Amino acid sequence: MHPIAKKYFDLPNEKQRKVQIFLCEKALAVWECCVTTNRTYIETVAGTKQELEQVLPREAFYSVLEGQDNYSVSERYREPICALQDEDLVLEEPALSAYYAIYNLYVSTFIDREIDSWVIVNQAIASLGVENAIANLESAINETP
Repeated sequence: MHPIAKKYFDLPNEKQRKVQIFLCEKALAVWECCVTTNRTYIETVAGTKQELEQVLPREAFYSVLEGQDNYSVSERYREPICALQDEDLVLEEPALSAYYAIYNLYVSTFIDREIDSWVIVNQAIASLGVENAIANLESAINETP
């Protein structure tokens, strides 16, 4: 295990959460750079036209920061997540990692389902570029209170 990853795992849960939020905020910037408008796709099971809302990750992130889901995020994420898994919707990497990182941060906050904290960190740093993973994690650890 890399020493920076070990440093993350040695942090108390509250500090790990702050690192996740720090990294997801950076992932959100990646998302918004990569995906600038809503995207439409065809859901193949029923053949219906669906729309991926560009603002959804931002609203999920804000829900986490606010401590309440004022945007009905859970309902709105359901179809796009299925579409990604069915490959009806295709997002380029790093947008895909950013989308999942923010979604999993949201799920770990509001849905009664445990998400391994490393999954969120790993997806967020993947969205920022694998070549900078260690530097981004170290920065997140050092810059969060």
